[in-house]
Amino acid sequence: MLFLQHHAGEILGGAAILCVLLGLAARNLRHAPGARQALARLRLKLPMIGALLAKRDIARFARTLGSLRSAGVPILSALASARGVVANPAIAADLGRTIDAVRDGAPLALSLRDVVAMPPLAVRMVMVGEEAGRTEQMLLRLATMFDAQTQRAIDRAMSLLTPVLTIVIAVIVGALIMSVMNAILGINELAAR
Repeated sequence: MLFLQHHAGEILGGAAILCVLLGLAARNLRHAPGARQALARLRLKLPMIGALLAKRDIARFARTLGSLRSAGVPILSALASARGVVANPAIAADLGRTIDAVRDGAPLALSLRDVVAMPPLAVRMVMVGEEAGRTEQMLLRLATMFDAQTQRAIDRAMSLLTPVLTIVIAVIVGALIMSVMNAILGINELAAR
């Protein structure tokens, strides 16, 4: 305790310098393309959240691609536009390679296999759609299914989060009450002396 009192200025100065350096490093990482993709891939690996982010992006991609193809937009233009709605840079980069593969003559379903967050179910649904000549409808169905799964997962997480937040707030309020009561009792002890 005595150490902290004597060296508080140095400790606070060091903490401030550390915060500034961490902020600068984070800013530089955000602007470096390789680092952005690495962070994006890392976000996809986060438990629960990564799967939700991936499904959200895949649903956006599938809905946009299905809508554009239904409107008669050529496949390469539709793929490029659908790639633009994807928020995750890692998925967008993989979709860029998908566009190249389709341009070289590969079927859409086979080229989607290499997308980092593309679930096998999505690839199978696109494959079935291609074989049946109903790719647009399957893409729209896939988007609707993933949107519903994402919404259910968010609702489930929120229903679990509510009691946890209630307990956390109760603990914080209890700690505040205890600290106030300890202060009052300390004053009473001083007055009794």
